[in-house]
Amino acid sequence: MIKLTGEKKTLVIGLAITAAGAVAWVFATPDLAGGTGHGEGYWYSIVAAIIFVCGSPVAMVPAQSILLRQVEASNHAMASALFNTAYQVGASVLLAGANAFMNGNRKPINGIMMVSMTGYQNAFWLLTGVLGGAALAIAVAYWPQKTDQQPESLMEESNPDEEQQIMKAQ
Repeated sequence: MIKLTGEKKTLVIGLAITAAGAVAWVFATPDLAGGTGHGEGYWYSIVAAIIFVCGSPVAMVPAQSILLRQVEASNHAMASALFNTAYQVGASVLLAGANAFMNGNRKPINGIMMVSMTGYQNAFWLLTGVLGGAALAIAVAYWPQKTDQQPESLMEESNPDEEQQIMKAQ
């Protein structure tokens, strides 16, 4: 996919897919998805989870590639570890925010305080907002310009036809 659209576009697409999965989760409730005829929204929830989970690697791979291109080869392991640590810390902070939204909407059910569906929906709207905002920020701030070119070390991988043309010209 990166060869077709480029790293930055693939990154935006991955974030948009993940945000779409979060929106799908908002509607994965027994009341709203129950009319699908698939066990009170059971299959709808699985499809929403698949969309949500499949978008993340589409975004992570080009993000890490863009990061590592700027780092000397001898420091790739350290940069990769820092990138993954930042990803985990960011996910934990976002999860804490989602939990705060969920716990803010609790109702007693059979004498037990339970998170309401509104709490879960609010948490997924939070995820949608953060992911959509990230996709928009990357699209605006880092969208490739017409003069934007890949480093020469990547040219051979990304455009083998150009290499053949150069060889013919010589």
